[in-house]
Amino acid sequence: MNDAAQPYSFSLGTYREPSTFNLGIDITEAEYEAITHAFAAVAGLQASFDYKLVERNFVDLENIHQFVTITMSLGRQFETADRRQLGEALMGSTVNWLTSTRLFLDHTETDLKRRFGKDSPEVQRFKTATASAFDTKAGYRFSYKFRNYVQHCGLPLSQIDISPPDPGTPTRAVQSVALLVNKDELLSSYKEWGIVKRDLEAMPPRFPLLPLLSEAMEGLRDIYRELLEIRLSEALNHSRVLEQALARIEDRDTEGHPAVFRYRGELSQGLSDFTPTILHVESIRRLVSVAHGSAPRESLFKKREERPPMIFDPATVREQFHRDNRGVQVLSAWLAEKGGTPAFTKTVNAIIAEDQGTEPLVIGLINVSALLAHMTAGALGVTAQGLVAGLLDVYGQFDQPADGERTA
Repeated sequence: MNDAAQPYSFSLGTYREPSTFNLGIDITEAEYEAITHAFAAVAGLQASFDYKLVERNFVDLENIHQFVTITMSLGRQFETADRRQLGEALMGSTVNWLTSTRLFLDHTETDLKRRFGKDSPEVQRFKTATASAFDTKAGYRFSYKFRNYVQHCGLPLSQIDISPPDPGTPTRAVQSVALLVNKDELLSSYKEWGIVKRDLEAMPPRFPLLPLLSEAMEGLRDIYRELLEIRLSEALNHSRVLEQALARIEDRDTEGHPAVFRYRGELSQGLSDFTPTILHVESIRRLVSVAHGSAPRESLFKKREERPPMIFDPATVREQFHRDNRGVQVLSAWLAEKGGTPAFTKTVNAIIAEDQGTEPLVIGLINVSALLAHMTAGALGVTAQGLVAGLLDVYGQFDQPADGERTA
C-alpha cells in the first residue's frame, strides 16, 4: 500500500524542535477536526493580514502626507519641490489604502458567509456594523463611494494647498499642506454618489481629503472591533474542546509544546504526511478564563497603543532643525551653491570660527543626515538602515584596492 492510500492517524502529545515529539494519546478524526477547528477560532482573534494591511496603508498615507508637508514647507530654504510628483505620491498612497479597505470588507463578508451561512446572525452583525459606520460617519460613506469614483474616473487631484498653521498651534512649522479635491469635478464626473451627494454639495468648492479618510478609518476600526466580537463568541463556543485537550496532554507530564498531530504510517516504520499543530497554551488559558467568567472579554483584545509622533512629523522636524541649525545652514549653503564653491567654503569657515571648533557643525550634519534618511525611507517604504545600507552597496566598490594593488 502506498503512503497516499494509508488512512490518517490522529494523536495528542507534545512537540519539541527540531523534530522531537511524543504521540502519547490516540484520538479520532472527529476529535482532531474539533480541536483544530477550535484552535483556528482562537487564532482568528489575532489581527488578520487584510486588516493589518488597512492599518499599514493608512500609516503610509499619513507618512506621505507629512513628508509632503515638510518638503513643501522647507522648499523655500532648499529647492522648489515638484508639486505634481508630490501630488501623485499622495494619491498613490490614497489608492493603496482605498484598495486595502475594499479587500478587507469584501474578504471578511465572504469568509463569514462561507463559515456561518449568508443569513446567519454573524453575517447580520457584520452588515449592521458596516451600515452603522456608513450612516454615522460622513468620512466613511464618502470613502466608500470615493473608492468607486477612483476606480471608474481616475485620480481627482485638484491642488496642494499651502497655508499658515492654525492659530495657537504649538509648533515651529510656518505652514501646513493639505491635499484638496474639487467638489464640482467629483459631482460632474460621477453620478453614483447616492446619499453622499448631499454631503458633497455641503462641502466647500475645494476640501481637504485626509480628514475624511481619517474619519473613515475610525469607522473601519469600529467594524473590525465588531468582527473581533463575532470571532470571540465563536472561540468561546469551542473553549471547552481546547481546555479538555490541554488537560489530557498535561496529565501525561511530558516535555515539549502541547500539540495535535495528523500522520500516516507507524512510528516504528516511519511516518509520512506528518502534520503537527502547536496548541499555544497561554492563548488557550486566557480564553478559558474568559469562558469561566474569571476575566473580561476585553482582556483578549490587544489595546490599540497611542502612536508617538512620527519621526518626520513637521513639528518634530522643525524642532530638530532648530537645535541642529549648524547642520541645516551648511546643507542649505551646499544646495544653494550646488556644490563646494568658494562661497560655500567661506560659509563653513565662518561657522567654524564662530563656534570655535568643528564639533557643533559635525554633530549637526550627522543629526540632520539621520533625520533626512528617516524621511526618505518613510517615503520609499523602507527602513532608514536599509536605505543607508543601499548607499554602502553603491559606493562600497570605491573602498576596494584598485586592480594590481591587491595583496596576497
